[in-house]
Amino acid sequence: MRHIPNILTILRLALLPYILIELSAGHRETGLPVLIFSGCTDFIDGWLARTFHWESKLGAILDPIADKLLLNGMFVALYLDGSIPLWVSALVVGRDVLLLLGGIFLFRRLKEFPPSRAGKLSTIIQGITVLVVLFHLWAWPFLIATAAITVISGGHYFYRTYQQLKTGDSPRVS
Repeated sequence: MRHIPNILTILRLALLPYILIELSAGHRETGLPVLIFSGCTDFIDGWLARTFHWESKLGAILDPIADKLLLNGMFVALYLDGSIPLWVSALVVGRDVLLLLGGIFLFRRLKEFPPSRAGKLSTIIQGITVLVVLFHLWAWPFLIATAAITVISGGHYFYRTYQQLKTGDSPRVS
């Protein structure tokens, strides 16, 4: 039973190519229900892991990877289908690629790289933006908010990384 959260995360990763192919081709009627199901598995696996103490090292690695792949993939897919401008997609994906590279470096040096509050807020706003775009709502305010918080959180991560490298302290959620 304790492996259910990891199985759900692996299922989410397995569904990712289908979701991205369908949505980048503009097939929202087939891609959107699978995306919503995938989002539900993300909520359920986290709830199960926390509630029943089924956390694992594998889950701690796979879950954020699955989340980032899905979110970044959505920004690329929505750019490809013409729903969002390239510059927004490039900001989101570019920031996460830089954070990934910096996180690998910091993790090797300091053994941890926790998320920041600004990073968590960025993820929430990006997710809301994806939903707003997918449901054809008025997206521009959300695209602007996504761009702004993406830049702010990216700057915060880089500042925090600089401070940690300068002092050699372990990072903390901030």
